Amino acid sequence: MITLIATNQTLELNTSATSNIDVSISYVDHTTTGGTLGTQDTLITSATDTTILSAPASSTQRQVKMISINNTSTTINAVTIKKDVGGTEYDIIRVQLSQFERLEYTDMLGWEVYSSSGGRKSSINQGSSPTSSSLQTIVLTSDVTNNNAVANTLQDVTGLSFPVNNGKTYWFKFTCRYDSAATTTGSRWTVGGVTITSIAYLSNYALSTTGTTTNLANNVDLPSTSNTGSPFTTGNIAIIEGIVTPSADGDLKCRFASEVANSAITAKAGSVVYYQEII
Repeated sequence: MITLIATNQTLELNTSATSNIDVSISYVDHTTTGGTLGTQDTLITSATDTTILSAPASSTQRQVKMISINNTSTTINAVTIKKDVGGTEYDIIRVQLSQFERLEYTDMLGWEVYSSSGGRKSSINQGSSPTSSSLQTIVLTSDVTNNNAVANTLQDVTGLSFPVNNGKTYWFKFTCRYDSAATTTGSRWTVGGVTITSIAYLSNYALSTTGTTTNLANNVDLPSTSNTGSPFTTGNIAIIEGIVTPSADGDLKCRFASEVANSAITAKAGSVVYYQEII
């Protein structure tokens, strides 16, 4: 239970990045004559401390029923809930939210984090060593096309990525369905977007209906060149699977390129990444 019981007590939210954070709070004010429902909504667009729940009036106890903190931007934001008592701040919880992820509190269930797909994120605690998290899924909701005027130019598959924390280790598997403007236009598929301590992954995609290319990589954005040709103009597939330990917080992103200038390779909606924090 979270309560504010004096006129010098507030709830604050510290944000680490300049991005849109939507906050909605429902509460009940208790007095000697009964209870009164209330809400307070805040849009945060800067990296700062922001009061998200004001202090109650005199002789009033403010009981928090629900808090929703939603990252509606494409920027990762580390958010910290604080209780301020007369200018002294006490941290309650800190969570890193990726795009469209939500931190939620209810007085029945406590704190929970929801992924961009709406699924609840949870931990798997093994004895006294919490060494992993549950398997998570992010699905690409719209097509992304790379038809760059410079051949073999990497581009993010925007919307197909997952958040990583410095020093943690993650298993991941990207499965990408893609179209090619012509069977004579090849592609390359890789991962990037973060600095790494270590990474090892295989990227596997087709050269023809009977042949594939498999690339073993120990750094981001590899292989450095595209293959030659695609089996089909529609219905191709690329699979990237590996383990990464980042050296900074960020998003590990699926990336791709077209072998031929101005010839489109299109990552299709429904492509998916599965990932799990393992250490």
